[in-house]
Amino acid sequence: MLAALICAIPLAAPLAIRGPIEGPFREMTFDQALAAAKKDGKVVLIDFFTTWCQPCKRLDKVTWADEGVQAWLAEKTIPLKIDAEKEAKLADRFEVKAYPTIVFVKLDGTKLDAIVGYKDPKEFLELAKDTLAGRTSVVRAEEKLAATKAGLAGSENDPMKRQSFAKELADAGKYEEALAEYLWCFDHGAEASPAYIGVRGSFLLGNIQRLGKEYPPALRALQERRDKAEAAVLAGTDLRRNAPDMTALNRTLGDQRRNLAVYDKLREEKRLDEAVKDRLIREIAPLLVEAKRYADLVEDAGDVEEWVHREIGFVKSTPLPTKDKDPEMVKMMEASQAMYAFSKATELGLWYEALLGAGKLESAAKVAGEIVEFVPKAGIYAALIDNAVRAGAPDAARALVERGRKELPEDEKKSLERAAKRIPTK
Repeated sequence: MLAALICAIPLAAPLAIRGPIEGPFREMTFDQALAAAKKDGKVVLIDFFTTWCQPCKRLDKVTWADEGVQAWLAEKTIPLKIDAEKEAKLADRFEVKAYPTIVFVKLDGTKLDAIVGYKDPKEFLELAKDTLAGRTSVVRAEEKLAATKAGLAGSENDPMKRQSFAKELADAGKYEEALAEYLWCFDHGAEASPAYIGVRGSFLLGNIQRLGKEYPPALRALQERRDKAEAAVLAGTDLRRNAPDMTALNRTLGDQRRNLAVYDKLREEKRLDEAVKDRLIREIAPLLVEAKRYADLVEDAGDVEEWVHREIGFVKSTPLPTKDKDPEMVKMMEASQAMYAFSKATELGLWYEALLGAGKLESAAKVAGEIVEFVPKAGIYAALIDNAVRAGAPDAARALVERGRKELPEDEKKSLERAAKRIPTK
């Protein structure tokens, strides 16, 4: 649900278009608001939003529209609503890293505190009143940390509780202590609780990676463990543990080429153990496709048709990750799920390309058919057409165009025809 409540900053955000000021907000510059706050003895409140952020829109519709919230804002603040992409310098000044971010500004122009993500009217008012009373997010984090630490007493070998404690330490700015707890979880958590193994290779590593953005020793700790696991894999030592560790750590560190180098070395030396191959091949598939090493990928991947079928089945069977019955929230989660399905379909196009490039035309056609049935959108047809062109299979690309012309709605066919023009004529 967290992803639906906070929009992270994208790599390339859509063009922001400033709309009219809505609700309780003042139409003035930041400097004008600061002057007004000094005159009236209030604080400046800034709702940093973007035009593409769905939680921001929900904040507008629910929280800012609430009469109690509007009355409190009018009494205590000079409220501004600022498009963070139009006012990037101001957003940077207040360290805005996700949307929406609601910043409280003191009379000297410095940040008093910030609330990140969507909050309903009741929660917003509680947090806002706490902030003006001096119980800022730092104070709340310290209180939560103390409560979590107290709950940990007697459960020191429970990796989930220690991971939770580590997160509270990180939120409170105690980075060194947080890293120590996280590393205990990575190094010993699965020994204490075998069921922790899945969390260890996913959520835990994500937490350490995020900590590394603020505290570089966290990334160095991951690199050290990656190097150790990699050396063990190359030596053929305890592959059941070290192969998953190596691949997961390289994924977290954004260094899949290290996985590719290990794959190539073991393959060349004919030492590519099945367990290691299974771990590596899914990680390095994009790199093998990029290098047009289609035959290697298809040979080592096993039953590609079955793999694609299982991946699609998994997405289809995943329920909406919320029990929230609010129509707006359900709509947001459905949109998020649709985006994930689109992303997964695009990712699976790499396997279609590999099959074509390896000459497995019948299997490729079956995979393409399952992908477009899974997400019957012009964008997926276009992506698959480009996959076919890269694989040197223009006939397969043309077959996709013909299928799209028959099955896509009229309003999507322009995108299909643009993709068709990218198919070589000879």
